[in-house]
Amino acid sequence: DGSTWSVIPDPEATTGLVNDMFAIEKLPPDNQQLRERFKMEPLFLEVVDMLLNTDTNTPVCNHMLARHRAKQYILHNGKLWRLYGGTSVWPHHKVGCITREEAEERAKHLHETGGHWGRDALKTTLTDHYHSPKLDLSIMKAIQA
Repeated sequence: DGSTWSVIPDPEATTGLVNDMFAIEKLPPDNQQLRERFKMEPLFLEVVDMLLNTDTNTPVCNHMLARHRAKQYILHNGKLWRLYGGTSVWPHHKVGCITREEAEERAKHLHETGGHWGRDALKTTLTDHYHSPKLDLSIMKAIQA
């Protein structure tokens, strides 16, 4: 039944610590600017913190939820990108993440220069290149302004 087997209580006793060095350093300027840019967007801020592993004091439940959300995002060249098409049938497509204010500015610019497109045409055009929370609301504000 295995009751007489001896088990080493501490695996590191024979192998040593794999990572026995701890380093504390400040965030690189690009990452700090990214956190500052998305400070009014809780979803993006949570994802950035998870990808950078900077928010370590959150409860386990919130940490697991943030890790699940962060699977759809990547950081590349100081920018946050959202990945679409995770199946093997569809190619991976990435779009840039922008704040609600930036989405409203881009929607307003597209609306004015694109022949006063409607809401659906603006949304289709914007979602081809950008991801923003509450994009419909930003588009409606841009059209009504």
